[in-house]
Amino acid sequence: MRPFFSVIIPTYNRASILSRSIDSVLCQTFKDFELIIVDNGSTDDTQACIEKNYQDDRIRYHYQAGSGTPASPRNTGISLAKGEWICFLDSDDKWDERKLNALFLTIKDDKAIDVICHNEYIYRDTDDSIGRILKYGPATRNMYKDMLYFGNRLSTSATSVRAKFLQDNQLKFNESTNLSMVEDYDLWLNLARQGANFKFLSEPLGFYIVGDSNMIANSELFCRNLRYLLKLHVFEIQQFSNNKNKLWSLLKLRFEVCETRYIETHVLRKLSSLIKILIKHPINFSIMIGGFFKRKLID
Repeated sequence: MRPFFSVIIPTYNRASILSRSIDSVLCQTFKDFELIIVDNGSTDDTQACIEKNYQDDRIRYHYQAGSGTPASPRNTGISLAKGEWICFLDSDDKWDERKLNALFLTIKDDKAIDVICHNEYIYRDTDDSIGRILKYGPATRNMYKDMLYFGNRLSTSATSVRAKFLQDNQLKFNESTNLSMVEDYDLWLNLARQGANFKFLSEPLGFYIVGDSNMIANSELFCRNLRYLLKLHVFEIQQFSNNKNKLWSLLKLRFEVCETRYIETHVLRKLSSLIKILIKHPINFSIMIGGFFKRKLID
């Protein structure tokens, strides 16, 4: 019988913490799901730990050669999934036990939804404490354009997608190394571009883990690939603007701010860089900040 949800967890050498994610799925009050764990070339005892500690028929373990990024194992999980809906969960995050039930009720209430994303708590594994709520969204009439202008509005571990929408539009995570660390943003953009109906739930139904395991390890790579992603969509994918150079002049401000935020560590130099960006791009900077505050007001 086809499960309603297929939960995909990509993992690599996280045998010591993987149970946190797995247990949060198995503890769901809604039981009609399969759990696909795609091992992306682990060299630790991930497989042995799963076989020893879990005897649940809903768990499917798949090993593949390491790809270096989570895009490939997520795509493998999508290809193996049998469920009506695909739910993504990173192997260092976890869910509230009510998540799948909340999604099921939302889907049954509105059958036009293609993508659902809920808010998350920040969870610090260093001191086992819950921090502020991370708010995602909002959904807008021009979702693709707005996400391209103002940035990513979803979190992978909080996002679920109708399997048929992915299949009908032949969408998956881009496995190019040029999109490493931003491959999720690229997929959300493509979902929006194909007309997906987004729904954002205000309730925090997951925990985004903050710790050594998920910190951005290579900030320069992240910023460089964000630049590549934006240029790709501006010059090769988007069709709402014929003046691509003008659009690019606005969006390239995003990775300049990104570089200042992630790469520059000295507070005064960071502030100085932001001031220089403001002087260099006064109109574009105001558009970007205005879009940020508009989103906050809508939230």
